[in-house]
Amino acid sequence: MNLILSWLSSKGVLPHGFCYQWNPWLVWLHATSDVLVAVAYFLISAELFRFALARRDLQLRHLYVWFGLFIAACGMSHAMEVLTLWVPAYWLSGAVKAITAAVSVPTAVLLVKSMPAALHLPNPQALRAANEELARQGAILKHSEERFRQMADNIQEIFWTINPETMEVTYVSPAYEQICERSTESLYAAPVSYREIIHEEDRERVLKGLFELARTNRLDEEFRIVCPSGAVKWLRAIGFNAKNADGAVDTIVGTVQEITARKRMESAVRESEDLFRDLVEHSSDLICTHDLTGKLLSVNELPVRLLGYTKDEMLNKPMREFLPPEARDEFDGSLREVEKRGFAKGRMVVLSKSGKRRVWEYHNTLRTDGTQGPIVRGVAHDITEQVRAERALRLSEEKFSKAFLASPHAIVISNVEDGTLIEVNDSFERIVGFSRAEAIGKTSNELGIWTDESNRDEMMKEVRTLGRVRSKEIILQTKNRQRIVVDYSAEVIEIGGHGRLLSVCDDITQRKAAENELRRVSGQLLRLQDEERRKIARDLHDSTGQDLVALTTTLSQLRDAIPTSNRKVRSLLQECQTVSDRSLREIRTVSYLLHPPLLDEAGLEDAIRHFADGYEERTGIDVEIQVSPNFGRHSQEIELGLFRVVQESLTNIQRHSGSSTARIDLVRDARYICLTVKDAGKGMGCGSRKQSGKAHVPTGVGIPSMEERVKQVGGRLQVESSGKGTTVSVNVPLYA
Repeated sequence: MNLILSWLSSKGVLPHGFCYQWNPWLVWLHATSDVLVAVAYFLISAELFRFALARRDLQLRHLYVWFGLFIAACGMSHAMEVLTLWVPAYWLSGAVKAITAAVSVPTAVLLVKSMPAALHLPNPQALRAANEELARQGAILKHSEERFRQMADNIQEIFWTINPETMEVTYVSPAYEQICERSTESLYAAPVSYREIIHEEDRERVLKGLFELARTNRLDEEFRIVCPSGAVKWLRAIGFNAKNADGAVDTIVGTVQEITARKRMESAVRESEDLFRDLVEHSSDLICTHDLTGKLLSVNELPVRLLGYTKDEMLNKPMREFLPPEARDEFDGSLREVEKRGFAKGRMVVLSKSGKRRVWEYHNTLRTDGTQGPIVRGVAHDITEQVRAERALRLSEEKFSKAFLASPHAIVISNVEDGTLIEVNDSFERIVGFSRAEAIGKTSNELGIWTDESNRDEMMKEVRTLGRVRSKEIILQTKNRQRIVVDYSAEVIEIGGHGRLLSVCDDITQRKAAENELRRVSGQLLRLQDEERRKIARDLHDSTGQDLVALTTTLSQLRDAIPTSNRKVRSLLQECQTVSDRSLREIRTVSYLLHPPLLDEAGLEDAIRHFADGYEERTGIDVEIQVSPNFGRHSQEIELGLFRVVQESLTNIQRHSGSSTARIDLVRDARYICLTVKDAGKGMGCGSRKQSGKAHVPTGVGIPSMEERVKQVGGRLQVESSGKGTTVSVNVPLYA
């Protein structure tokens, strides 16, 4: 530093510090003071600039800018004073002072010019009063806006304003969202989008009226809009011009009201009027007017044609002329009743032009207002067919009642909903034991007729699904707690306009007992038959078979004893021996067919396989056998019954099907044994299906025998036949 000062001294330029003799207290006094003044000037000028930028609405805003520049320049001058204490930069200091002078002069001139305007600025009291007035007016405006907002928010009509120059919406009330199903924000974002929601058939007309509003000063249009949901609504828009103080239109205002309900009502009224007119002109009812003497004044067209007359033949004629003689006094009585009570109704017989009688149900009323004299308005309905139907119904009811009461089957009529008994016949009392008085008004559950309520629920479920039940065997309980088996049928019928359940029960207890006895006898016969077959098979094998063996042996020995030269005798003995061998084989085959001993010794599977081998050898038909693993042994009755089905089925294949193949499947699961025998032959000739003997199939093919054997073990037999072959299926429960 000393070197720099020495160098500057040699140049003849010295800093201000020399003037203060480098007195530290004096130097730092001036330096600190100038620094603080400079910083204060810079802060003041910065705030003036910020204020001027923020308050662009001030009238003397430019004065703040010049004062900011002037103060900033003054701050730079003080900063140069600090610099020149140590650095003799007097040229730079002079330049800063020159800039300060250049800024201060315009600032002074501007201040002088702005002073008159500044003197006219309001004083604090005037500003306070103006602020108070402004606050009061603002409160009034806010209150007015709140009331307008409340009205706009709660009224069901749309308030709207439009700029007349751009035709853009400037305001719309919240009802716009409810009526048009669009948000107000979307309309403000696209101020002319209101045009798009107008129905395309109404858009041109409505927009034309809106654009001409400045000239007509009135808009009143009814039109449709299409909502985003696809709903079409009817609106009525009313608009007018709002003018300013100069008489110029500065906005367009109006309201929109939804009139969809009114339009629908108008449409309904028009449709109703058209419908009424159509009903009058095309009705099959008689619609007429006549005076109190019965003279016809008007009549519609169709009843005239129905009766075979023309209008001219009926008008101005007494109604009595169109009635049979015995009904005229009754008609006169109805005229007196109308005159006295103002209305009359009933039935009357009307004669057509051809003399046929028709029955009319009429309702006449008296009209006195708006007419020159009392007029009777008549409306009649042709109930000729109804009367005939009623007569037929009565006759049918009489027939039904006779059949109902005389039927040998128990018949019950009950409510479909709750099962309450409405009527029972005599056979019900006889079969079930409850008298008519005991049964009517109660349900079958209350009487305890159903032994198993699940059966009743099942029957009712089928009734609700199909409307009827056909021939179901169920067990019921009589009054004295005896169980009976009935064949139950039921159907929903209509009686008196209400759905009723007609139930018919045929007591088949004795028949079922006879069937069980027959099954027992059949089973016993089958067992006896099997025993007899077993005995015959044993006799054939042990006796006849052994004799044939001895005969064959003897013939062989005899043949060997005859000289070879006696060829004729030897030849005869050879033929005898051949016949004996063939007879022995046939005896053994018959013995096996009557009762295979392998069935008792090894079980069903081995017996079927052994039988199939012999069958293939005898017939040339290939038999494929599939047996499920672990098929095992079963009761003698099941194994014998299934073996007989296989035996009979293969016999039928050989005799009737013409098939070269057969397949046997034996399957056992947890509950059933399933046997299936199939062939690929020509079928049974009629393409029939047989299920437990209920279908018609050709006789003589052993099906009844198979079915009886399956029944004895509690199983079910099904035979299906077509042109592609026949399938015999048996399902036998393992645990009956």
